[in-house]
Amino acid sequence: MGLAALEERLKEHQATSDVMSEIAALADQALQEIRTTSYLLHPPLLDEAGFISAAQWFVDGFGKRSGLRVTVDLAIMQERLPIAIETALFRVLQESLTNAHRHSGSLEVNVRFQCQADTVMLEIRDRGRGIPAELLSRLRDANWGMGVGLVGMRERLKELNCELEIVSNGHGTSIRAIVPLAAITRSVPKDSSFDLATTADALLMVKKTGSVFGSEQAASGF
Repeated sequence: MGLAALEERLKEHQATSDVMSEIAALADQALQEIRTTSYLLHPPLLDEAGFISAAQWFVDGFGKRSGLRVTVDLAIMQERLPIAIETALFRVLQESLTNAHRHSGSLEVNVRFQCQADTVMLEIRDRGRGIPAELLSRLRDANWGMGVGLVGMRERLKELNCELEIVSNGHGTSIRAIVPLAAITRSVPKDSSFDLATTADALLMVKKTGSVFGSEQAASGF
């Protein structure tokens, strides 16, 4: 509003007025990106309808933004998972699709969520160039430092008695988040600390990359 008022006063100075118009357009763009980012970090749909609905919504939007062809196979659960686990799965979905878009070179990504007798599994698989062997070794190293990408997601899942598997070769990469059904009734946090931590991680991800796609390491990826 301040920019609009100032622009009105400077109408007689065309060059200055043009600059103000550009600044106003940038402000509008920034506002739109902030709104989009806030929804991507933790969409209301995740709380209201659960992981399946939020995942479908995110994948649909991601495909439009990235240009990737994303196929989806989401099994329907009769009962919802605890919100801490649903949030962790949603973060894995975000980070895995982001990395596939930025680093894999794949034109297609498959997202599959399935329920078995004793586990629930989310898998994101691309058909790209794969993760370099050295980086893949570091990602699998339990002692490697925390991050806001896949390493951070692995630690978050570990806190919930769940597991993150990374399988990669020259034919593509598969990220699997495995939730033993026994973990659902064991040590799932009952307060908001987990959600606050994952939201803080996601905010840092956006701040570091300047993008609603996000990435742990823009240079090395994953």
